[in-house]
Parts: sequence; C-alpha cells; structure tokens
Amino acid sequence: MITHIVEVVDNAQQRYPTAGDYSTDIYGCTHFRISRMANPDHQFLVAIHEIIEAYLCQRRGIKESEIDKFDINWERERLAGDTSEPGNNPEAPYYFEHKFATKVEMDVAHELGVDWDEYEKALNNL
Repeated sequence: MITHIVEVVDNAQQRYPTAGDYSTDIYGCTHFRISRMANPDHQFLVAIHEIIEAYLCQRRGIKESEIDKFDINWERERLAGDTSEPGNNPEAPYYFEHKFATKVEMDVAHELGVDWDEYEKALNNL
C-alpha cells in the first residue's frame, strides 16, 4: 500500500505561499507537494522536512486542519518583508515537530554541501 506520494510542482500550484505542503487523502495516503526549484538538493531538503514534520504530527495527534488553519492565517497576516516560517512561531500547533524537522533538514544540507543561506534565499524567492 502506498502511504506517501511526493511530487514537485510549480510554486503557483501550492494551496498557499509555501515551499512544501502536505495533506492526507481519505485512503490515508499523505501527498507532499514540493515547490520546483533550480537546485534539486533544495527540493529534496524541503521534502525531508515535510515528511518528518507530517509524520511526527500524525503520531502526536496534531490535526492537519489545525496546521492548515494556522499556516493560512499566518500567510494572510504576514507583513511585507517578513520571511519567517509559521512553524517557527511558538504558538504554531506543530512548533516542536517543525523545529525537529528543521534540525534534520540542516544536518542533511550539511551532508550534501548545501549552503544554508543560499538555500534560504532560494526558498524566499519562490
């Protein structure tokens, strides 16, 4: 049984402004949508982050609807020039899961030789 599908999409196809998104269908399959970037390592890093975050949230009973509501509201209220991630806000329902996923993402970036500042610039330029 397929439980996870990862696809790369144009950023405009995301449900809201984000580099990575996920949702689980009625069959229990989680679909990850990663924004297309020039560097495939960057796409891989976003995918790793999203997979870890989603799995931890599922295991800990954090509902996708709560995450979506928080993220969509965050994006709606984002001030011009603010490049912070909603998951870094301690009020995010998935704050701890996001922070852990980011730690792993940074470790993998290091192993791949990805410059973290350049990676963040690519994410912010989507």
